[in-house]
Amino acid sequence: MFQTANTYGITSIPEVGVHTTLPDCVIVGDWNGPSCNDNFNLNCYPEVIVDVLCACAVLRGANIFAPGILGMPHDANEGSIVGVYADLKGKCRRGYTQVFTEEKLFLGTGYVRMDRHTLFDNNASPRGIAVEMIDRISKIPNFTLPSEFGILQNLPSMLCSYMLDVNENTVVLDMCAAPGNKTTHIAALMGNKGTLIAIDKTRDKVERIKDLCDTLGLANVSAYVWDSTQAVSFGKDETENLPPLTAEYFDRILLDAPCSALGNRPQLMNNITVKQLQSYPILQKKLFRNAVKLLKVGGILVYSTCTITIEENENLVCWALDKFPELKLCKQTPMLGSPGFAQVYSVILV
Repeated sequence: MFQTANTYGITSIPEVGVHTTLPDCVIVGDWNGPSCNDNFNLNCYPEVIVDVLCACAVLRGANIFAPGILGMPHDANEGSIVGVYADLKGKCRRGYTQVFTEEKLFLGTGYVRMDRHTLFDNNASPRGIAVEMIDRISKIPNFTLPSEFGILQNLPSMLCSYMLDVNENTVVLDMCAAPGNKTTHIAALMGNKGTLIAIDKTRDKVERIKDLCDTLGLANVSAYVWDSTQAVSFGKDETENLPPLTAEYFDRILLDAPCSALGNRPQLMNNITVKQLQSYPILQKKLFRNAVKLLKVGGILVYSTCTITIEENENLVCWALDKFPELKLCKQTPMLGSPGFAQVYSVILV
């Protein structure tokens, strides 16, 4: 990060420190580049226009890859600094050269790594980084963390692992495990001991979970390709940790369910339909039914999403408590921040 800052001529380095509640969480502060200054002149650099999907990735910390660029002026040469803007209404034609006058949003500044000749001439379809971002209005730090040193995660994702309250003797199930960040965090909190079964229905994603565990030296994780809506098998040998799984087998279960993801990242647009929104609680309830069957009496089930809809969160929990009287709602520990629409809880089987 220091090397990157020196390269970009940035003197304000983000503060870095250990979280006061989560001891394995390192907090990296804001990246205050030149365009984050209140006095920054938006007109001092040529402008590059990107599509909305690319813009969302930029706000999340990505550089700009060639397919995301819609417009670039002739004077934006390789190595020059440009201002990056999002085309908010989809009005910019690919290959545009002029100052874009439709509705747009400034995202930050970056170095040109591919000029417009490379990007647009002769129906070009280049790949790779076209603009390397210097800074962003979201102030996301501009650095890459090798996976063997740690994993970049949002704070709520880390909280899910702590709420399971695992130890080296715990038997844990991660029902929707991809991409594996929570899986590996749980495994680390278990001291690389105990038993952790990770399930996902997509083979490529499961292979990536296995690769990540190998990179981090985690030997207590077994990852399988399986549909968690069909995870339960009754009358099966309880010593065999292969899906379908034995009922009431797990001390802890994380159900980080597929969801509408409306609270996951900066979004400048969202094309999700009402029908799609309504489909998620149906799937989540199927998964929840299986989770309850797999949980031991006295075990802990943590249900989490990365969305903000009441139907997928508070209403889902109310449904579960009504459907399964053996469940008891328990206060989240640790509790960080403040409630959203309602207090956040985990569920314990009693």
